[in-house]
Amino acid sequence: MVKMYEKKHFAVTVYMFNKDKEILLIKHPKLGVWLPPGGHLEKNELPTEGASREVLEEIGMGLKFREETLDNTTLIKSPDYTLIEDLKDHNHIDLIYVLKVKHFEPTLDNEIHDHRWASIKELKKMDLFENTRTLIKRILSEKF
Repeated sequence: MVKMYEKKHFAVTVYMFNKDKEILLIKHPKLGVWLPPGGHLEKNELPTEGASREVLEEIGMGLKFREETLDNTTLIKSPDYTLIEDLKDHNHIDLIYVLKVKHFEPTLDNEIHDHRWASIKELKKMDLFENTRTLIKRILSEKF
């Protein structure tokens, strides 16, 4: 079990796979590792809004999640997974969305300078956090 801290940061990450089961990864400019697009939620932002914003900011792709109105409520897409990460002084609560998309070439922002569509075989040679690598394998076995 992960150690829980009083301080928690909420984040969203979008794992996008094409028809060839390749995942879109970006090279994180500060961490130097390959990650799916994502980031921290802003104050008062819904998870689906944050996921859409992060994908647009980082790779230039417009993303719209379906919403459904039920009487006086709105039903939004739930995350496919939730990761609780121990960052030594706080937790990241990372809400993970998994999408199957058509292959496209991203328009990178000023912060992101590199991207790639990676197969499961290519992931072995890439610099990834182990939890990212493990989750990609799990998604491929459960959802494809």
